Parts: sequence; structure tokens; C-alpha cells
Amino acid sequence: MTVREIIVEIKYLVRQGVSKTDIARQCGVSRQTVYNLLSRDELGPRRRGPRASKLDLFKAYIRTRLEKFDLPATSLLRELRSRGYGGGLTILRQYMAPLKAEYTRRVTERFETVPGQQAQIDWGECGTVEVDGQRRKLYVFVMVLGYSRMMYARFTTSTRLPELLACLVRGFDRLGIPRVATSNSPTCGRVKLPHRPRRRTGWKLMRGASFGSPCGGLLQSPALALEA
Repeated sequence: MTVREIIVEIKYLVRQGVSKTDIARQCGVSRQTVYNLLSRDELGPRRRGPRASKLDLFKAYIRTRLEKFDLPATSLLRELRSRGYGGGLTILRQYMAPLKAEYTRRVTERFETVPGQQAQIDWGECGTVEVDGQRRKLYVFVMVLGYSRMMYARFTTSTRLPELLACLVRGFDRLGIPRVATSNSPTCGRVKLPHRPRRRTGWKLMRGASFGSPCGGLLQSPALALEA
């Protein structure tokens, strides 16, 4: 008999007042099996709760890393291995796919402003580069105008304030000067651009710089200015 047939037979015998021991003997199953089959609400397969995943203990770490960096699954797997992860690469990729799609949507979501109002700036990591025989981190500074979507990018080996201001100077020279440069990155912060730069150490790079005209809305399609 199939499992379904056994369940039907057991329930019939129970309604006839047959004891569980006799039912088990007649159906050729153990008494515990009789109790288990009777506990089912339906004749279908038993519903199981969600199975624990090997990634459960590491999901918070994965989300944190992907929010900051666009890491490939292979790199993230090495990090998780060092933290005790014993699962495989496939399950990691399956979990990462919707997360990366969501983070990509947030980054690429168009932010509309009026011409000349705002530029968005940020840093990105691009691996390492050899400088004077030593490996150093390679960063990319990116500035995007909110209206025209014109973009300026420059590769550097530092994200310190002097380098940030130097990148701003070059970006303003290429794209023009917005009223506000804003970023979600703590290393960039929010830069309100004064008409007369203050005489402070950080702004010395800004004083005396020759910029182009204030950025406007003449360019309707995105463009890219890239420097190494």
C-alpha cells in the first residue's frame, strides 16, 4: 500500500475503535508511525518548516560588505571562510544576487536637480596598484552633475582631504561649479561651495584655482571626463 492508502486505512480503523497496537500490526507499521500519520491534518505530505541555511550566521556581514563595496562572490567567499563559513559558492551567489540588484538600483537611481544646483561625489575602491615597488590601494574619485549627468573621474592612491580637494578643483575645472557637492561617503561629506573660499588649510588648494563657468543645463546627454 502507498502512504496515502495506509493513512486512509489507519483512520478507518480508528473510527472503528481498533487500538493503536492492533492497527500497527494490521498495517505492518510501528505504533509510533501510526501516531505520526494520525497527527497529519491532511493526506498530503507533511509540511516542514524552513530549513536553516549555512549562510544564516553570515547574512548581516554579507549585507554590510555589499552596501559598501561591489564585491564578487569569490572574494566574499574568502572573507567568509576566514570567519568559519562552511557552505559553498553557489548558495552564496544565490543570496547575493537580489542584494546586488537592489544596491545597484539605489546607486543608479536618477536624482533630478535644476541646472547648476548639485553635484554628487564619492570614492570607490579599484583594487591595488604598484607604486615605487610597493602595493597601494587604488581609489577612484567620481563627480556627477545632478542635471546633465556629466561625469568626471580621477584615480588616486589616497582619500585624504588634500587629495579630495585637489579632485574637486579638477572636477570643477572640467564640469563647472555647482552650488552644492554632496555625497553619502563619510570621507566626502557635504561640501558647500563659498563664493570666496575661506583662508583655511583645507581650502588653500581652492584659492587661486582657475575654474570654468558655473555648470548649467546646456548638455542634455551624459559625458565622461576621465583622468589617471
